[in-house]
Amino acid sequence: MKKIKIINLGETPLDVVENEIIKNENLEIIGEKDNYENLRIDFQNTDAIFIVLNTNLENERNIALKVIEDAERSNFIGIFDIGNGDAELFDSKINFITNCETVEEIKIGLNGIVSSLINEGLVNIDLDDLKVLFEKTSKVSFISEVGELKNIETFLENLKLKLETLQKNKDDRVFINITGGPEISLDQIKDTVEVTSNILEEATIIWCCLLNPEYEEGIKVTVYSM
Repeated sequence: MKKIKIINLGETPLDVVENEIIKNENLEIIGEKDNYENLRIDFQNTDAIFIVLNTNLENERNIALKVIEDAERSNFIGIFDIGNGDAELFDSKINFITNCETVEEIKIGLNGIVSSLINEGLVNIDLDDLKVLFEKTSKVSFISEVGELKNIETFLENLKLKLETLQKNKDDRVFINITGGPEISLDQIKDTVEVTSNILEEATIIWCCLLNPEYEEGIKVTVYSM
């Protein structure tokens, strides 16, 4: 099982939704904000690091760069940026960076990718697969749709509308996290992947399908594109 750390630098929306981030013994959220030394990160026991910060703020940028330097490129590293600073500082040092303007975006973006790495499902994704997909620093956008399995056609129509906004960006690499309740069927999974591939037809797509009993008869899809 992969060991994941989420590092929250400064005052960010993660402070508001930390309790809504997926819980797992292999996930640690580190919220010490004063300086790098106080983070006390065990890099030897870490496979993936996700940093939440405002890249407009010099202190947070410098701490993030120090984390990245000490983590080395062997770790999978993603940045969730609540600012609009100089993202080029991180080029070639990380796997992806994405801008999040709202609390909800932070929650959706983190939960979608973190759950895919630490939860088991019908179709699992390996960290090495994500490293291949995010082979170089990428600017990532993402969408998410939630629905009910009994109304899967309505859910897929709503998903299509959101996917069409990604199509305009001419995405060529896509990661899909499908999470459903115990009643999700193989046909519903297939239809979800097919809808995505039909709209983003030129993209290289990898995907996973997770089971979450809390969803009961629900389904949630998060699509990351770069």
